[in-house]
Amino acid sequence: MRKFVVAVLMFCLPALAVEIDVSFDALQKIIGTQMFTEDGRRYVRGSKAAKCNYAYLENPKIAGAGDKLRVSAKFSGRSAVDMLGRCVGLGDSFDLTILATPYANSGTVLFKDVKVDSNGRRGFYLDRVVQQLQKTFASQFKLSVDEEAKRLLDFPQAPAGVLSRKVDGFKLEEIRVAKDAVVLKVDFHVVVR
Repeated sequence: MRKFVVAVLMFCLPALAVEIDVSFDALQKIIGTQMFTEDGRRYVRGSKAAKCNYAYLENPKIAGAGDKLRVSAKFSGRSAVDMLGRCVGLGDSFDLTILATPYANSGTVLFKDVKVDSNGRRGFYLDRVVQQLQKTFASQFKLSVDEEAKRLLDFPQAPAGVLSRKVDGFKLEEIRVAKDAVVLKVDFHVVVR
């Protein structure tokens, strides 16, 4: 009888949101698997097959910077024309830092207030790259949190004798940057069978 009363009370109480702390190391792995998918690179222009006209980021390192997320990465790019088998044009490779404020929208982490810094380096090509990345970072970089959370929490086909569980109604409500992690405020429902 006591278990029945507790179960009834649990269904009557309003659901409370849960906070999940995702360490920067874990976030770096998630970003690596979702975004840096071509040999650890994220092409922002062109592709691996493009010999003379490409741009990519690699080796992302994630940290916090107040209420912003700091992504340090190496940029490599070329804007050239193939002339008799040789690339003629501009190109460079350098380290850069991206500061952005993460926010939640429909189960996805998006970024706003993006600032790209070339860590003190200047140059014609480099300045154009920084300007372009600052314009396009928010639209090109998105993290699907709901799919990753469902993958981690679901256990739909459990082995014999183990209860299966399925996440239903997952909703990312808020995201904030803490000292050593990104904190996700989520609401979800777990069905156990």
